[in-house]
Amino acid sequence: MTWKTGQQSESGQLALDGSAVPMVTVAKAPEPVASASPVAATTATGGTPPGPLPTPGGRDAITVPTGSTPPSTEPAADETTSGPGPEPTATPTTDPPPVQPDPTLVRQDSGNVELRFVTGYDSADIDNWHAGQRTDNDLIATEDALLTTGGANLVILAQGEPDHPTCRGLRDSGTERVPYSSLAKGTYLCARSSDGRTAWLQIATLPTADRQMVAFYAFTWNDPT
Repeated sequence: MTWKTGQQSESGQLALDGSAVPMVTVAKAPEPVASASPVAATTATGGTPPGPLPTPGGRDAITVPTGSTPPSTEPAADETTSGPGPEPTATPTTDPPPVQPDPTLVRQDSGNVELRFVTGYDSADIDNWHAGQRTDNDLIATEDALLTTGGANLVILAQGEPDHPTCRGLRDSGTERVPYSSLAKGTYLCARSSDGRTAWLQIATLPTADRQMVAFYAFTWNDPT
């Protein structure tokens, strides 16, 4: 503290009566030094002090940087078993057995077949019922009878339309000649072709003095030959 009388002191003023007024000299606080790197203020929320959150899993947990691939947890491959595996064993292939014809399927359902023997004879192929004077046909119509060649044969039936087992069972007991006199309209016959197929015929028209023609409905099964 400094006392001055009747004059202004360096650190104060005179009182009205000229007495010295005690003045207190206050030291000026030093200017704060600016920080080289300003620190952002952290506002605590809910009373929780700022700071890094604890890492889950304790100190042994793995810290994965953002954007990086986490380390693989797959077990390492056994180097002793690495390398290409064994080559597959080729399965031997065999040719499938040949497909056998199904005798229940129709080979030829020809409808009406007409054999005209104006010139002496006419013929047809029992397998396909193609009519005409061909040397390989196995059913021949003459003036008085139906004939077969090449191992083909005919059997007259007493009953109605036969099935496949019936005609096939008679294939070895037929005859090579059936006279028209033993036939009537509607009569059924079983037939065996020269290739071994089974068929049946139903007489539709028999020859007369004015009509030198025999007509029948024919049906052939797809037997194996």
